[in-house]
Formats: sequence, structure tokens, C-alpha cells
Amino acid sequence: MNTVVLISSSFTVVWALHAARENKRGLSAGLLIFTILCACGFLVIKGFEYAHKFEMGELPGKWFNPAEAEFAHLPGANMFFSIYFLATGLHAFHVIVGMSLLSWVLVRTLKGHFSSSYYVPVELGGLYWHLVDLVWIFLFPLLYLI
Repeated sequence: MNTVVLISSSFTVVWALHAARENKRGLSAGLLIFTILCACGFLVIKGFEYAHKFEMGELPGKWFNPAEAEFAHLPGANMFFSIYFLATGLHAFHVIVGMSLLSWVLVRTLKGHFSSSYYVPVELGGLYWHLVDLVWIFLFPLLYLI
């Protein structure tokens, strides 16, 4: 679900850039809002996932509780969950940074600062958001599929 949410948000941020280039301020703002809502959705889903891991005892480092953890019998389970929480937590931090950046771009869009002659901040915000998505595309198979 998180992958679908982030890929969708990548599409909408590109569409927001296109709308800014076409002087469609309202459309651009709406798409930026949708992108930010997708980021919020990603974080909410991640919060539920973290809560489940906490309940199961699948915690990082010294808090790993093998009596409750589903994968406790596997060698290196403690290390896996430490890396899992580090990688996904760092990614979540960058999602929050991206939301902040896109919110700033949204405010400036609503004020009419961007047009077909100047849209660089929209483009740079979109590039950052694509980087965040790209990192997730690598994290997902490494932490969830392998």
C-alpha cells in the first residue's frame, strides 16, 4: 500500500509542475495538496506498521523481545529489526522534510509566485520528492520482499 501511495504522489507532483508551467495555479495547488496528503497517508500506514511490530516484540537493539517476536528463532533477527527501524525511520524523516518543502511550495503557489516563466522551486521540490520515492523503491524489496 505504501508503495502505491508514494508512486501516486510522484505522479501528482509531476502533474503539479506541469500545471505550474501552464500557469494553472489552482490545479498546481490542488495537486500539491494531494501529494502532501499522500505523504501523510504514508506516515499513517507506517505508524500502524510500527505499532504492530511493537506489539509483536519486533523492536530494535536491546528492546528486541524474542519471546514475543514472530521471527525470533531466525539468526540475525535482532540485527534485521535494528536495520529495519533505522532505514524506515530515516526514510520517514525525509518524507516529513519533503512534506515541509512541498508545503512551502504550496504556499508560494497559492500566492501566485510561480508561472510559466518561473517554476524552479516547484521543480526542485518535485525532484526531492522523487528522490524520497526512489529510496523507498530500494527499501521496499530489501526490507519486505527479501
